Formats: sequence, structure tokens, C-alpha cells
Amino acid sequence: MNDQEADDLLARYLNDDVSEDEKAVVNEWYHKLAAGEELPDPRQDFNQVKSVVWNKIQRKRIIPFYRYAAAAVLLIFFGIGGYNYYINKSANPVKTNIVQDILPGGNKAILTLANGKKIILNNRKNGLITHEKQTAINKTNDGHLVYTAPVKKDASVIFNTITTPRGGKYELTLSDGSEVTLDAASSIKYPVNFTGKERLVEITGQAYFEVAHDKTKPFKVKAGEQTVEVLGTHFNINSYGDEPAIITTLLQGSIKISIKKDDIVLTPGKQALVNYRDKIIRVQNADTEAAIAWKEGHFHFNKAGIPDVMRQLSRWYDVDIEYQGDIPKRSFSGNINRNTKASVALQILTASRVNFKISGRKIIVTP
Repeated sequence: MNDQEADDLLARYLNDDVSEDEKAVVNEWYHKLAAGEELPDPRQDFNQVKSVVWNKIQRKRIIPFYRYAAAAVLLIFFGIGGYNYYINKSANPVKTNIVQDILPGGNKAILTLANGKKIILNNRKNGLITHEKQTAINKTNDGHLVYTAPVKKDASVIFNTITTPRGGKYELTLSDGSEVTLDAASSIKYPVNFTGKERLVEITGQAYFEVAHDKTKPFKVKAGEQTVEVLGTHFNINSYGDEPAIITTLLQGSIKISIKKDDIVLTPGKQALVNYRDKIIRVQNADTEAAIAWKEGHFHFNKAGIPDVMRQLSRWYDVDIEYQGDIPKRSFSGNINRNTKASVALQILTASRVNFKISGRKIIVTP
């Protein structure tokens, strides 16, 4: 079995699309592989972990090769979070009570037209959806919404809104060519055509922007009381109301962030935090990988507390979170694929020695 076939087996395993024999293969041989001898710490040298695992595969010829390949891919796929989970589980057993499961989020959104009409985009057929002021709105084969404005633009301004539910995500190309990706439980309000002296949109929740350059018409994003002004750049805004601050992370170009009478210019690799309480802009070095991990299809945690982790899971899996008892202050670092079922994510999180139970569309957290 080659690497691609092993990756495919793991992907099917995580989505519960394997036979009982294949499931047993992945589970049994991973545990034997991980427990057979001490592995290097992936936080120090992850490539060494991979080397050790594959060397084991080459040495063991009695059992069919594909069993070890799947196990190796499982270890490598989960990375630090999964490694810690399996090692800690053997030393400190943690109970999980998962008798149900919840599928991950997907491409879901509602488009609200200028006249108030709502169009559910989830299962909408590809192709032309409608026209707004001569601007064509099309859904592409990959589920991307694209606005194509006429050469001669109408001077009047009308607005559309795209809203993603919990468990949803959606991509949009505005009429100026700017690309926007919305995370779960988010929205963006925007003109069908940008006809004035600026390009102004409003968001809630989290959105990633790749703005088309136009030095004559600044692009502005309003998130709560904060406004971000750009000419052409890549940046991410996290403005969820249940988070402690609005966090704007710049990947390319430059942006100006304003709130009340305060403003700063952000440079690549930096992020601005605007606390909801004092409305003061603070600048710090950014973990850009963490900032856009959601867009790339995974959760990325760096010493995140359980409440921080559970807020993200709540939005993506469309579940409520209930805490029972005195939850210890634990932290978690690592990556979790957002295409996995809720039970897989929770099993990895048991590395922090906290128990979880799925009940309907609720995750119950206990000590």
C-alpha cells in the first residue's frame, strides 16, 4: 500500500466509511505501534517520529504491510495532539461517554437579497442563481458564490447579505474580484456593485479576505465598532461576540485599524486585538497559521483552555456546550482536522484529562 492509499484509508476511517476489518486494522496496529517502543517527542522533531514509524513498518514483514501503513499515517496525521492523547491515555486513562456522534460542518449559507428574499445555498444547483441590478450571481461547481457586475455599473447601491449558520462555511467573490471566506456563525453585508468612492462591507463572526487592489477605491471592513481599511491585501478578522476581543491578523500588505479616535497601521505578521470592554487597540506578533487554520480545514490550538476550545467546536459542530462540576484548568496544543466527526475531536481532547459526553446536539463537559 502506498502513501496515498494509506491516507485514503485514514480519511475513510475518520468519517466512519470503512469495513469492520479496516477499522480493526487501524485501531489495533496503531496502538501496538505506539506502545511497542518509545517514540521521539514530536514537539522536538516530528520528522524523526515519522522516520521511526516507517522503519518499524519495514522491519515487520509477518503482518500484512497495509496494517502498519495505516497505523503510521494515523500517528503522523494526528501530530502533537494525537500523540499526546494516546501516550497520556495509556498512563492516565480518561473516560469518554460517546454513544452518539455529530457530523462536522460544511458548505452552508443563506443569501438574503435586497428585497428580503432568502435563498438557501446549501443544495442550490450550480449556475445562475439570480440577477441583482444587472449583476449576475452564480454558484460555481465548488460551491463558491460569484458576483459579476456589468461593464456599465448602475449608480444606485443595493446590498446583499450572506449568513452562515453554526456548522456552516462559505466562499464568496465580490463584484470587484475580492475573495471572502466566511467561517461558521458569521455574516457579511456588501453592495452588489461598488459604485461609490470606497468599498465598504460589514461582518459578524469570522472572515478571511483577499482584497482586489484598487488604489482609487479603498476597501473597508466594519466589524462592530472597529473599521479596517485596505487597498489590496490578505487578512483575517475574528469578531465573534463570545470571544474576549476582535482579533485582526495581517498576512500580506498593510491595513489601518480604527476604533473611535484611535487607529494603527498593521504590518504583515502582526495582529491587532480590540478588547470589547475598553475598546483599546493592542498589537502583538501573530501566529498566522493559527489565525487562518479554520480556512485551511483544521483547528489549531496553542495552549488553549477548554472553554476556548469548546467555543470553536460549538460553532463548527452546531452544538451547545454544558459544563457540569468543577472543570480543571487544562490547556491543549495541537491540530484537529475539521472534517472529523465530533467524537474524534473529543477523543483527542481527552489528553487534557477532561471527560466529554454527547447528548443530542449537546456536548457535556465534566471533570
